[in-house]
Amino acid sequence: MKRVLAVLFATVLALSMAQALARSTPLQAPQTVTLARADGAALDGDATRAAILAGAASAEWTVQPDPRGRLLLRKGVRGKHVMVVEAVYAAGQVRFDYVDSINLNYRMRASGTWSIHPNYMVWRAQLEDAVRAAAART
Repeated sequence: MKRVLAVLFATVLALSMAQALARSTPLQAPQTVTLARADGAALDGDATRAAILAGAASAEWTVQPDPRGRLLLRKGVRGKHVMVVEAVYAAGQVRFDYVDSINLNYRMRASGTWSIHPNYMVWRAQLEDAVRAAAART
């Protein structure tokens, strides 16, 4: 009887792990996003920061100043998922680095690569698009 319960427990555990990992994808390294005005002119540092703030607000991210002069951006989705990225920026460019998440299946795979819920990549891309659009409006 103990053997049957052990096999049953192992089977349930394996199935639940497979299901959890099914909603994860490799975490892609963020790319540096080039920001420019609609006329193609490059942004200075202040305009870059303003574009990040405006784009983040339009994409429903909250912004927290970081003491190192960077910006931490946080997004909550449906009261279930939370993600935090750091905006690393200079004049005319920004990169959104992963900092933390809640309920997004962030973990290291057996292969040594990090994985995360696929929607994280979608939400980060939407943030990048919103910041590009805000930069074009400056």
